[in-house]
Amino acid sequence: MLVRFGIVAVFSGLGLVVSVLAHWPGTRHPTPLWFAESASDLGVGLLVVGSVLFAFALRELAGRWTPLAFIPAVNIFAVEALVSARLSARSATRRVIADVVLLLLFIVEAHSAPWLTLGLIVVTLGQLQWTAALLDDLCPPDEHLRATP
Repeated sequence: MLVRFGIVAVFSGLGLVVSVLAHWPGTRHPTPLWFAESASDLGVGLLVVGSVLFAFALRELAGRWTPLAFIPAVNIFAVEALVSARLSARSATRRVIADVVLLLLFIVEAHSAPWLTLGLIVVTLGQLQWTAALLDDLCPPDEHLRATP
């Protein structure tokens, strides 16, 4: 469920909130107030749903509830570190730091450099890829279910 909804919810919610705040009424390129309020509510809702799913994923990966599971942004990177460790990645710390830097650059500079949205996309795709690889390791497809050519 984390792969399908959690990762996409967190990062799309983050992108939506950051983008709406960059175009809030009264800024340089404003959106209508009704749209800004609705889109920011949707973005916050997506962030909450994704954070809850990441909390449950962290619980499953760690085997118990940890304090990190209840801190919304931290649980994302804690899950990323555990997934990397389970896949025996040598550069798990480097990967987490790179993702944090890309997300911070997006959050801070997205209003003046829209191309930094690529950083958000790279982090999202990386999370999806690594989590899917872990799922494949934990639940390999049965040989008898594979189609024979």
